[in-house]
Amino acid sequence: TNEIYTLSLHDALPISYGEGVDFSKVRALFPSRQENRKTFTDWFCDYKKFREIDGKTSPYTIKTINTTINRVKAFDKFRNKKSYIEKINLLWSNALNEWMAYTKKYRPPTIDRSYQIINGCLNYFWDYRDEFPLSMTDKFKSRRFKHGSKKPNESIALTRQQREIIYNHKFEQKYLEKARKMISLQMYVGCRYGRSEEHTSELQSH
Repeated sequence: TNEIYTLSLHDALPISYGEGVDFSKVRALFPSRQENRKTFTDWFCDYKKFREIDGKTSPYTIKTINTTINRVKAFDKFRNKKSYIEKINLLWSNALNEWMAYTKKYRPPTIDRSYQIINGCLNYFWDYRDEFPLSMTDKFKSRRFKHGSKKPNESIALTRQQREIIYNHKFEQKYLEKARKMISLQMYVGCRYGRSEEHTSELQSH
C-alpha cells in the first residue's frame, strides 16, 4: 500500500519544484476531501439509474424520482450548501421540510411523496453502505425524519361500460397489465386487492 501511494504521489509531483504541482492528480489521492465527495444528488442519480434498469419500476415512479432529485438540488441552491449523504440526519430533514412547506408552499401529500422517494434512495444505499463504502447515519429510519401526510383516498364510481373497457383492455407493459388485473378484481369483487386472500375460499365456493 505504501509503495502504491508513493508511486501515485510521485506521478502527481513535478520533476523540479519550480514546475508546480498538478493538483488534479493530488486531489485524486484524497477522495475523502469534501470537494471530491459525491453529493447526495449524485448518489440520488445513481439510484434513479438502478431503478430504470431493474425492470420493475414504472415510468411514473422514475419521473417522480427525477422530480425529487431536482427538488433537492433546488433546496441546496436555496441555502447555498450542498447536501452529502453522510450528513443526512434529522436537522437536514427539518430544514428540507421547512423549505418545502413554507418557502415552496407544497401541500402535505407532495411533501409526503418526496420523503417516500428520499427514504427509498437512502434505504438502498444503507444496504450497500459497506460495499461503497459510505459513512451514513440511520437517522432517516426515525419516525421524526419523515414529514407530510397522505391524501385520503376518494371513492370513484365507474359505470358498467367503463368497467368492461378496463376488464377487456390488454396492456403491453407488464406493470400496467398488473394494475389492470388488480383494478378489475377490486371492481367486480368489491374489496381491496390486498384483502383478496382473506376472501379466496369464499369466492371459490361461489
